[in-house]
Amino acid sequence: MASSSAYENCGICKKKTFLIVLSILLIISSVSALEIRLSADSYQPGETLNAEITGNFVSLKIDNVLIYNEGVPRPNPVISDLTYQDGTYYFYAILPREEGNFSLRIEDSQYFEQENLKSNTIVKNFTIKKTNQSSFSINPGFIITDNDFSIRIKSLKDNQDMNINFEATQQIKNISLIEGIETSVEFSISDLKPMKTFLLINNYKIPVFIVKAGNETLITEQSDLKFYPSEITGTLLGGNSYYYELKLVNIGEKNLTGIEIFSNIEGILEPDFINSLKTKSYEKINFTITPEKEAKNISGKIMASVNKKNASLDVLFRITEKKEEVNISTGSQIDCNDIGKQCADGETCNGVMRESKQGPCCIGGCIKISQPSSYGFYIGILVFIVVIILLFFLYSKIKKKQKPKTTEEFLKERSEEYRNRTEGREVNKRLDRI
Repeated sequence: MASSSAYENCGICKKKTFLIVLSILLIISSVSALEIRLSADSYQPGETLNAEITGNFVSLKIDNVLIYNEGVPRPNPVISDLTYQDGTYYFYAILPREEGNFSLRIEDSQYFEQENLKSNTIVKNFTIKKTNQSSFSINPGFIITDNDFSIRIKSLKDNQDMNINFEATQQIKNISLIEGIETSVEFSISDLKPMKTFLLINNYKIPVFIVKAGNETLITEQSDLKFYPSEITGTLLGGNSYYYELKLVNIGEKNLTGIEIFSNIEGILEPDFINSLKTKSYEKINFTITPEKEAKNISGKIMASVNKKNASLDVLFRITEKKEEVNISTGSQIDCNDIGKQCADGETCNGVMRESKQGPCCIGGCIKISQPSSYGFYIGILVFIVVIILLFFLYSKIKKKQKPKTTEEFLKERSEEYRNRTEGREVNKRLDRI
């Protein structure tokens, strides 16, 4: 009986373990490539909410980012903004002066998830609750500037003394806040180069983007078309062919017709004309490039034009002669095992290279790189030794012929010549010549 009970308990354990593993796998599989990171999980009324939003968005505007209270949409905050910098969206909002369970939601925005175009709602929950701690609001919640700038800070509860540190220059401003009164604080960028840095204010890190003059634009759309990805960069091997799969998305509200696809760099685009593209859908575009071995850098754009409006995709490649430096960085979700294979060390692709999750993927065959044979080296050494030996024997033979004659040999030679002359034979040498 004990054995039977133990067996049953073991079976129950296995079932529980299986259910736990299954649950974990389901959770993992449901995780989106998108992420919303808030500056805190709980705020006081009127505080500043900061969020970083990452993901393969096709379109994301300020109107797509909403704040809900207890599942009910609120009007957009009076003070809020959204910007896209270096692959990340930054959002801030001055929160309402009421308590409750809130959520930040992204709605009606298109994004790619594992090669699929989706527009599901993305939710991040947070709370607004009064506490005994001092609180304040910051406006704006991020800075984009090419010149000296200022921020406004207001104490929401109690008078406060605080330090503000500008990380890039280590400027520290000591300020005293009076409850309910907004104070402006100025900072100098001291001719800093374009960069991302922060203002450190208590537990806040306010992003500061120093940009080139005239480059302060936030999120704008040139047309109803958008490329995904937004750029292609990498390091390619000169003389090899590389294949990219792009997507051109219609993010507008109307169907589009007569779309031209073209580029200002050498490459093959297929197709180069799209007859029609329905709203909220996309068309795949194949781009193949074969950089010359002598090339150093390749830069340009791939463009789509419709109704006299253009959408563009930036292209920037560095060309190398070293296979180990090759890097095709487009964030692909394609598995190389599904489309081709990865060439091993000492092999090269005789087809085209395509981006994949594992890196450069060869669509075609991998062939061994011919290496110069070592036999030639050894044969050369052998020939050299033989030549040295022959020269040594030849030299020895010549030296032997040039050896001085003894007196006996000389007298014998002269005696032989005299006898030949007396017998009437021809002698070339004179007898009196020594």
